[in-house]
Amino acid sequence: MDRGAFPDACLSYSRKKGRISNTRPRQRPSLVVNKPEVIPTTNSRKTCNRGWPVETHMVYPDGQRMISKCVQPEPLQIILNEAITIMLGLFLLKNSFVDGTEQLRMCNLGFSTACTTLSSQQVLYRADRDNEYRKHLINYIFGRVCHMRSQVKVVAQAVVPSRYELLSISVEERKKLVNDLLDSLVYIFPLSKPTDTLTWRSNEPYRHPAVIDVLQKAFFKGKKAIGRRYDANFGSISSIDTSKEIPKPMLALAGVAIFAALKEWTSGNQEDEDFSAADMQEEYDKHIALIDTQILKPDRSGKEKYHNLMAYLYRQANGRPSASAKPSKLPQIDFDGME
Repeated sequence: MDRGAFPDACLSYSRKKGRISNTRPRQRPSLVVNKPEVIPTTNSRKTCNRGWPVETHMVYPDGQRMISKCVQPEPLQIILNEAITIMLGLFLLKNSFVDGTEQLRMCNLGFSTACTTLSSQQVLYRADRDNEYRKHLINYIFGRVCHMRSQVKVVAQAVVPSRYELLSISVEERKKLVNDLLDSLVYIFPLSKPTDTLTWRSNEPYRHPAVIDVLQKAFFKGKKAIGRRYDANFGSISSIDTSKEIPKPMLALAGVAIFAALKEWTSGNQEDEDFSAADMQEEYDKHIALIDTQILKPDRSGKEKYHNLMAYLYRQANGRPSASAKPSKLPQIDFDGME
C-alpha cells in the first residue's frame, strides 16, 4: 500500500483512570491525556531530508500521493520544470502513447537528463540512493505527461461542436453524423457538405479544420507553448524542400483527442468520458498506421506527399487559427491524388 496515502506520523494516546471511591465524589475524576507520541515514518517531513544536502531537500506530501511543485524549494522546481519540458518533447516527437512501463522509463530518462543539463549532480546522486525521493519526483513527472494529453482533449472538446456543426442539426441527426464520422477515421477529412460524411474528400487527410484548430491551440498557442519550445527540433524528410513538418506523434495525438471528444456525442448529447491512454491506444495506432502505410508508404515512396501534408499543417498551426470551414465544390478524387 502506498505510504503516501497515510499522514506523516501516527498518533498514540493513553488514558489514566481516576480512582473512584465507594462514596460519590464531589467532582468527576480528572482524565489525564499524555502528550501524543510522534512515531517517525519514512514519509516524515521532518526526517526525510535529514543527512542530505540542502540543495536536494524536498517538501514531502502531507497525506497526499503526489508532491506539489509550487511548494518545493526553487532548485527542485527548476529541475522538475526542465524534466517535464524534456518529457513532453520526447512524447510529442517520438511516441505520444507508450505503455506505462516505457513511459516510466522515459520519465526517469527525462529526470536524469534534466539533472545533468542543470548540473544538479547532488539531486541525481540522492535520487539514485533514496527510493522514496525518486518515486515522488518521477510520479510527478509521469502525472504531468498524462495531464498534457488530457489538456489536448479539453481543446478538442471546445473545437468539435462548431467545426463539425453538431449543434445545427437535431439530436437524431447528430447521433448519426457522429457515428459516421468515427467510422474509419472519417473525421480527419474535410466534408464538402459539413454534415454529410458521404462528401468526405479522401485526397485531403488531416486537413479538416478541426485538426488544424487542435494543433494550433494545443501546441502552438502562446510563447511558452510546447510546439514553440521545440520548434528547432522540427525537421523535413523531403529531398527538395526544407520546410518544417508537424511531428507524426503530435498529429496522431490531435487526432485521438478529436476522436475522444466526438465519442462523447455518440448518443446525440454530450456525455463526459475519461481520457485514458489504455482506452485511446488503439485509435492512436490507427493514425500511425494510416500515416505510415497510406501516406508515407512502407517503401517511403510517398515521402514528398507526406512532407507536403505535414509542412502545410505546420504552417497552419504555427500561424493564425485556420479559417472557418466552407463547403467546397472540389470533386471527390482518389487518395493518390494528394499533392
